Amino acid sequence: MSLNRFRISDKDNCPCGSGKVYSECCKNKKDKKENIEDISEINNIMKKSFIDCCMFPDKENCSKSIVKTHPLQSNEILNSLADDDMVYTFAANKSLTMEVDSEGNTVPVQVFEKVNIKNANIQSCFCENHDQLAFHSIEEKAFDFEDEEQKFTSAYKAFIFEYYDELIVENMYSKTIKDYPSLLKNPNFVKAFKDNKEKIENMVKTKEIFDIGRKNKDYSELITSIITLDKEIQFSNFAAFQPWFDINGKTIKSKEKCGLKNLFITIIPGVEKSYIMLSCLKEKIKNYKKLFNQVNTKDKEIAEAYFNFYMPLFSRNIVICPSYWEKLEDNKKKGFLYLTNLTGRDAYEISLGMQNHLKNLRVRKRQHVTNPKSYNLFEGKEVNEQQ
Repeated sequence: MSLNRFRISDKDNCPCGSGKVYSECCKNKKDKKENIEDISEINNIMKKSFIDCCMFPDKENCSKSIVKTHPLQSNEILNSLADDDMVYTFAANKSLTMEVDSEGNTVPVQVFEKVNIKNANIQSCFCENHDQLAFHSIEEKAFDFEDEEQKFTSAYKAFIFEYYDELIVENMYSKTIKDYPSLLKNPNFVKAFKDNKEKIENMVKTKEIFDIGRKNKDYSELITSIITLDKEIQFSNFAAFQPWFDINGKTIKSKEKCGLKNLFITIIPGVEKSYIMLSCLKEKIKNYKKLFNQVNTKDKEIAEAYFNFYMPLFSRNIVICPSYWEKLEDNKKKGFLYLTNLTGRDAYEISLGMQNHLKNLRVRKRQHVTNPKSYNLFEGKEVNEQQ
């Protein structure tokens, strides 16, 4: 990896967003305070970083009102998981705690908490007009997995909310750097900042493809595979990420850097059956062809183990039924929350263990798909014992 990944050169545009070059802006500025480890200071910067905008391309017809949009369907998903209108999910912009990662960096950690479904995973990234226009195909009728528009819209929804999150992160970096320019001398911080920039550049191109497909009602640029589970699972999730390995534990080789978000997943609980919907753009299928073949040819328990590991590691968009979560043993809750808070090198290193586990399953060196002492989000009401 190039050393340029870890440093800001004098002639680079200053990461604070001033429009000046680094040497004439933040390079020699002093920090607002001695350090940024104060949780109240991080909370303050984070709250200022949230933005109200409309991600829809038709700006001329935007309404003035930006609405709180649920990435997951209210009627079909959130209501089915709720107990007395309550679910468990991650706090969007509050209740942060601080922890020190393996690289010695103090990082904010989001808290998993019980919230009303009207506040679950809401984002302010569509106006009232375009929220209805963008998602009507999946909000106004039940899922039909033969419906190409619904599959396209579900993948778009998983993508667009992850894109919005990266824009918030970008905004947070800019505001943090303005107050704490010395962070730009920290190689790990610089790498994280540049990774975010690269993700956004990649996602701008992806968004253009989605926008054109939606406008022309041409859904052919998206490839989708669906796993049907004969059980009622008690959680839902959406994510956009780039996995490091497939269900056989084989490394997914790609010319693109890890961390880009080009695989879209929606996990849908249902009555008697549940679904894992896996999508990518046609231009990316060369990277994921084997994975797409595996999801419907491998033993479903192995596929479940794969997503059971990856979802908490790469997504904070998980919603869990309270009656399931509250009955879960404390050690299983801790295992789940441990994965959700891993980032960077920590996340990569623990993934190597899962990769080796999948390799051993492939050659039958392991008898059990999942450790019975570990959490398993895919526990559910079995409907049909014949998989």
